[in-house]
Amino acid sequence: SSGDVVEDTMREARAWLRQPFHRRLASLLSFFVCLDAIGNICLLAYAWSNISNAWGRSVELFNPRSPSRGLSALGALCTWMGLIRYFGHSRRLTLVTTTLTVVASPIVWTMISVSPIFIGYALTGIQLFGNYAPGFTSISVASSTLWALMVGDEVNATFRQVSPVYPFLGRLYVYSFVGIF
Repeated sequence: SSGDVVEDTMREARAWLRQPFHRRLASLLSFFVCLDAIGNICLLAYAWSNISNAWGRSVELFNPRSPSRGLSALGALCTWMGLIRYFGHSRRLTLVTTTLTVVASPIVWTMISVSPIFIGYALTGIQLFGNYAPGFTSISVASSTLWALMVGDEVNATFRQVSPVYPFLGRLYVYSFVGIF
């Protein structure tokens, strides 16, 4: 009955109030609450930027070249990622939340630990092949090429880019990168 629900809610509220302040604060500032706050702040900043830029001028509000579009993109990403918390209430959808909470930390630490090797390969590729291979002209392009190589997308194209310049060294570079990653 509704009286039982109210009674249970009040009992939980009293138990929550008996907890120390730092635990109550931590329960209010969960990952998803922070994600929502960041998303909302970004969307509000984007809206404010568009309103202030358009004030008194005829400006296209949704200009794809606007620097504030990043705020909109980050706000939308945070807002949609925040919906994942509701998957935990469904037995079928809880797989997503369980997987993310279990593997997120090891994945982040693995990415941090291998980033010096990845960056080293990107800089080496720029130095060796930057003048000849279009996939190694800058750090961002080299990183994209190596990421594609890592997931198996650009293996043949990368071989064709690095082999004419340094036939042995180019192949060794690609083979060693694929072997490590």
